[in-house]
Amino acid sequence: MLTQLKQVHEFKEIPVLMLAAVLDQNNVLHIVCLGARDYLAKPFHEARLLEKVFQLDSFRKKTAMALDI
Repeated sequence: MLTQLKQVHEFKEIPVLMLAAVLDQNNVLHIVCLGARDYLAKPFHEARLLEKVFQLDSFRKKTAMALDI
C-alpha cells in the first residue's frame, strides 16, 4: 500500500510513519526502502506516537519552506 501511495504525485512527499509489531534490522530496512519517513514498534505509548507525528510535521513544514511550496 505504501508503494502505491508513493507512486501518486500528489501523495509522494507526504511523510509516512509506519507502525510495526516486530522491528528487527530487516523490517526497518524494508520499511525505509518502501518510503516511510519513520517507524514505531507496537506496543507504543501515546506520547511517543504524538512526538513522532510532531517531528514529521515539523520536517514537512521546514522542507516546504525551503522549497518555497
